[in-house]
Amino acid sequence: MNISFKNNIVIVTGGASGIGKSISDNFHQRGGIVLVLDNDQNKVNIINNYNDDSFKAYLVDLTNIQKVIFIINEIHNEYNKIDILVNNVGLNLIERFEDVDENSFDIVLDVNLKSAFFCTQEVVKYMILKKFGKIINISSQAGITGQPYMSTYCAAKFAIIGFTQALALELGQYNITVNSICPGDVKDTKMHDITAKRLTEILNISKKQLVNNSINKCPLSRLQVPQDVSNSVMYIASEYANFITGEALNVSGGLEFH
Repeated sequence: MNISFKNNIVIVTGGASGIGKSISDNFHQRGGIVLVLDNDQNKVNIINNYNDDSFKAYLVDLTNIQKVIFIINEIHNEYNKIDILVNNVGLNLIERFEDVDENSFDIVLDVNLKSAFFCTQEVVKYMILKKFGKIINISSQAGITGQPYMSTYCAAKFAIIGFTQALALELGQYNITVNSICPGDVKDTKMHDITAKRLTEILNISKKQLVNNSINKCPLSRLQVPQDVSNSVMYIASEYANFITGEALNVSGGLEFH
């Protein structure tokens, strides 16, 4: 299966590190013009130091909706279209439910859900003009099945799947597909490291025990790596998935079957 995104304009939120960087790299290697929206100054600089016109990064807080809208408009003005949007940016909060405060709740929902909602709203108006588009929302295993100590994250990621289904029904008439990807525990990411550290504190176990528990639960007997996720995004974004919409694709090594 030869998947190419030559001349496609691709926006990836949170695309400068972790899963997002793997997604950005994968699109770029397949010919896409990749435009990353991220709030990490150092990682944004690294991408822009490539001096590659087909791979650019914009420094932006994705919860600052007006700034995001401004950048998306800039992108459209330059390229005259947006073919693919990947709402990847994410933030997890590992905490006992009774200890979650309103500010923490708002931050997690704003990063995971609000950013995806309004990035998509701005991009869709351009996709409708072209009668084509691919929207891919990165949800989570925690968006399919509730996980302890992740009440806010589960609330956001479950909502992403409902959002995906609602948009698929609304936007199909414009030849726009909307799907979500649901990864499990992905190593080699900042989120994994932060999540693991906090869970070891709450559960009072070692990181080795925590990792072994995850591996033992997985039918494929390993943790995921970012490319496991980005490869699935390539398929859903490709012409081979043109008749797939409204789906939540489990990419969790068998941890989820529904």
